[in-house]
Amino acid sequence: VNAGNDTSICSGQNFIVPGGRASASNHNGIFWTENGAGTITSGATTLTPTYTPGVGETGTITLTLTATAFGSCTNISDDFILTINPQPIISNPGTITRCSGYQLPAIVGTNLSGNVAYFTETNRTGDRYDPGDIIPISDRLYINDVNGSCSDEVFFDIIIDTPPSVEAGTNDNICVGETYTIPIGHSSASNFNTILWSENGTGTITAGANTLTPTYSPGAGEVGNVTLTLTATGNGICPDISDILILTIYAVPDITSPGNQNECSSYTLPPFSGVNITSNIGYFTGT
Repeated sequence: VNAGNDTSICSGQNFIVPGGRASASNHNGIFWTENGAGTITSGATTLTPTYTPGVGETGTITLTLTATAFGSCTNISDDFILTINPQPIISNPGTITRCSGYQLPAIVGTNLSGNVAYFTETNRTGDRYDPGDIIPISDRLYINDVNGSCSDEVFFDIIIDTPPSVEAGTNDNICVGETYTIPIGHSSASNFNTILWSENGTGTITAGANTLTPTYSPGAGEVGNVTLTLTATGNGICPDISDILILTIYAVPDITSPGNQNECSSYTLPPFSGVNITSNIGYFTGT
């Protein structure tokens, strides 16, 4: 008799000895026995029996083929080892959506081996990634594990949204009573869903609040600093982002003229007089 070569299956599978694998000759009869938690459920007296493992059975099983002899000859046996490997089962993380990038988590499942990993193509091909690696762009990844002759594979999609960026522009100034329109090219925004300007002054944004060139109309007599805030709403799950521009509204100085002076020998310049005068005031010989 020849029981055949050792082989392996995955847990939860039945094993049928293939035709031509085992052989026997010059016998009165043959029968198979086993030492596992399962049983030979059919074909025990043929060369192609079926072994049905016990529930959750793993490890090595010895299947023995015995041929009974004619007359006074002795029965003879041969065996082979059936290894039942645990079937890996990978938990699918499902579609992942992130902003900027995604750090791959630990792979979850049952009966996983040290071979489990992420791949960019099916059947453990393409680029390999391990937990902790960063995925910077949208992609489909496959999780694959191999345990002996057993394997499992799942795939999932990673959607990476690009975060918005904004630049409100450099600070600027106007004089009291003037309106202010942000010049073309002064501010910028990209990768956004919508943009919106807001302000904290006594005036209002009277035009272009959803453009890069809004107009701020100050309140009556408004002076001082006004914060103009440009906010871009993000695409997908990316958060909104803002930047500010400080608009300084200066009061117009009104200098009181001392009038023409006629002095003998010399003239001592008097202190300045007026409204909204700053430290920049001075006497000059030309305009």
